[in-house]
Amino acid sequence: MRSFHTEVVVCIATILCLSGCQSNSQQRVYHNEKLQCEDNWRVTGYYTPIEKDYGVSPYKQVTLKTGESHKFKVNFVNAVRIEGWGKTRFGWYLGYFSGNWHKSPAPLNSMGKTLNVGEVAVDTSRIPKLSTVFIPNVQPYLQRTTFIATDVGSAIKQKHVDVYTGEGEKAKLTTYAITGNHQVCFGENEKTVSL
Repeated sequence: MRSFHTEVVVCIATILCLSGCQSNSQQRVYHNEKLQCEDNWRVTGYYTPIEKDYGVSPYKQVTLKTGESHKFKVNFVNAVRIEGWGKTRFGWYLGYFSGNWHKSPAPLNSMGKTLNVGEVAVDTSRIPKLSTVFIPNVQPYLQRTTFIATDVGSAIKQKHVDVYTGEGEKAKLTTYAITGNHQVCFGENEKTVSL
């Protein structure tokens, strides 16, 4: 849960970026916290596929890192390889990272905590983990502009932010809607956020 002070900073920072971060790169300062706003960031989305959403498909045997083995629809397995996690027909989540398959009661971010809408994957050499990230142009699709950097991905490099959109087909369509070049603002060293 975020502190009241962080909520105020988030609100003020969002207003600053919406009204004042129009150049290619600007800095704003609020209560000794610098906000970096830059245009032309690659924004994409990722989601959690649900195995039941996939129609008739051949099955593929998957062996988990623990040695446990299960069969899943091939197209679901392929989607999980791309997206990171998927909800199985058994109700638990299948994950693929570090070259292994994993089982969890919920999809996880790179910190090992439950992945939630409102989190983003970033290149931590550009945006430190737990930074607040503002993406004003995604408001119509996600009803929010403020995100927390909790995740990473092998394809997320430099000026690229990947927004987690949720589970299922609707979330998948949202990933297409938000994909593009957008302005992104982020707070430097904003470590006051707790999840």
